[in-house]
Amino acid sequence: MPVVRSAESVCIDHPDKLCDLIADHILDDILTHDPAARVAIEVNDS
Repeated sequence: MPVVRSAESVCIDHPDKLCDLIADHILDDILTHDPAARVAIEVNDS
């Protein structure tokens, strides 16, 4: 299976920083349990 990498960059004061951090931790947990998992994660703040 080929490796697929993606990245997104936001500025330091961008409000999505916390949402990105939460999504990263969720994704890390999923990939720990299933390295072949294919997921899409959306985290929104209000």
